[in-house]
Amino acid sequence: MTDRAGEGARGCGGAGEGSGDRSFEDKVRDAIATRVRPMLVADGGDIEIVGISGKTVTVRLRGACCGCPHAAMTLKRGVEEFLRHYVDRDILVENAAP
Repeated sequence: MTDRAGEGARGCGGAGEGSGDRSFEDKVRDAIATRVRPMLVADGGDIEIVGISGKTVTVRLRGACCGCPHAAMTLKRGVEEFLRHYVDRDILVENAAP
């Protein structure tokens, strides 16, 4: 049986995995596009990368996520933890002003 989380680690250059020549920004963009965005879209929301500076990723939640009372938790316990696990443990995710 294949561990789907393991696939994400390889696909996103997670810790201990061969990341090849992909840049940090490429890894973040790929992880959000292929793993994070589909989960949010399934719930009527979306996510937009506003900028990446060092290891800080600034995003804007859209759609149903924009006004959701759980948006802060989605960013920290969802998006940030996912990126820390699969891309880099020191990533910080911040919400851009609407």
